[in-house]
Amino acid sequence: MVELHPKSPLVPQAHYYSARCRQFQGRQEEALKAYEQFLQRFPNEPFLPAEARNAVVELAASLLEKGNPAYRDRLLASLSHPDKDVRYFAALRCSQVKDRAITSMAVPVLKEIVSNEPALELVDRARIALLRLEPAAMPPPAAESKRRAARSEDRLFHLVVQRKGPPNP
Repeated sequence: MVELHPKSPLVPQAHYYSARCRQFQGRQEEALKAYEQFLQRFPNEPFLPAEARNAVVELAASLLEKGNPAYRDRLLASLSHPDKDVRYFAALRCSQVKDRAITSMAVPVLKEIVSNEPALELVDRARIALLRLEPAAMPPPAAESKRRAARSEDRLFHLVVQRKGPPNP
């Protein structure tokens, strides 16, 4: 249908959702290429490029975890992306990768999230990732409590640890 209506305002969405369908079908390499083509062809699309960039990060990490080192550079590039949202998503996703060179590049971005980000849920996720990767990189508790005291919305960080077995805590 895109060929029949190339001037339609829905063409960018068609390309984006074509990539997304490939991703859901498990055709990860094709999906990643389709997302990258979408980003090249429609850089001024108002909403979907952010989703496409995050999908590229997710797919590159997944393909790297499956043993394909060709996608390593995409992850490293996303950790220094000028868009804060892409950089943050990449750092959180890269914190789960087994490649030490990539996780070491994610640590400064995770520290940036913990020290600068106002969204507490994101800060909590970055804190967990930092504890997993490099516990010594966590800010001292006194500095963290001062920063949280300056905010109007304090929250409790609660963690439930379960043993393998029944799904009940």
